[in-house]
Order: sequence, then structure tokens, then C-alpha cells
Amino acid sequence: MPSGPVSSLVTLGFDIYSIRHKATFPKELRKRLLKHRFFQGARYEIAVAAIFARAGFDIRFYGKSSYKHGEFIATDPDTKQDIIVEAKSRHRKGILATPGTVDELRNLRGDIKTLLVDAFQQSSDRIPFVIFIDVNALPTPGVAPLEKPWVHDIKSLLEQYGAPTKGKPDPSVVYASGVSGTY
Repeated sequence: MPSGPVSSLVTLGFDIYSIRHKATFPKELRKRLLKHRFFQGARYEIAVAAIFARAGFDIRFYGKSSYKHGEFIATDPDTKQDIIVEAKSRHRKGILATPGTVDELRNLRGDIKTLLVDAFQQSSDRIPFVIFIDVNALPTPGVAPLEKPWVHDIKSLLEQYGAPTKGKPDPSVVYASGVSGTY
């Protein structure tokens, strides 16, 4: 049975392998992955891109530029519909090269408003936009998935934006993942 670190390495390898079947793996992303300080965000971006690659989407990573944009554009090969994809990962103090002291109570929460606001700035009015946010919350064994503290926090946050209507559709979709569930 492989250890946790070995399983993580195998998963990372499979994600990169999946991406390379659909796109050239960006040098800048590789550089970020190799720097301890940037590893967490780069790893999450790779995981999200691999999801789209395994779903059959074509992927075009953005190069460096002076304007805000998502991580990559995913194109459905059948419909040719482009989707801008943005990936954000919440960093916890004292974990994975993030300075500070671990705050157990805060690490159960879904405090992602800053990430969400920043992600919305990456959108485009002309192309559908999807936001993936890694809530990176601590596990809460024995708590039902929809009863986790971070799920309640995210529901409250998204309710502030109001429900989309036919006249005012939501320009983006937010996908938040935590340790043991998604919203």
C-alpha cells in the first residue's frame, strides 16, 4: 500500500500526463511547482486543468501578460465552446510554506471572499467563465458533507450575489472544493 506522499506524487504525475495529452505544459507553471512557496497554487491549477483534460476538453494556457485573465481556456471539442477557467487555492497559516501560526477554528471555515472577488476580476464578458476554489479546510469526521462549517460559509457568501434570473444570468460558475466535499 503506497504512503500518502507516494500517492500524492503518483496523482501529480497522472495529472501532468493528462494535461500533456491536450496541451503543452507551461514552463512557468513548472517553475511555480518547483518553488516551495508557490507549490500549493500550482498544484491546484494542475489538478483543475487535468479534470478538463480527462473530460476531453482542449486546453490553451495563457502566457504571461499585463492584463488579468484566467489560468487557461478549455474548449469543448464537439461544440467548440470556449470556457475561461480560474483556479484559486486558499492558503492556511502555518501550512505548506505559509507563514504564521495554525488557527484550527479558522481552518474549518470557508473564508474565501478575497479569493472569489479576485477570481471575478479574471472573467470576460464574451466567454463563459468557471471558478474553482480549493477551500483547503480541515477534515471534520462525522459531520455530514452539507453540514460542514465551510459549506455554510460559502452558501452565505454566494447568497450575497443574489440568484441569477433570465434577465440577469450569472456570468460565472463557482466550484468550491474542500477536504471532503464540493459545493
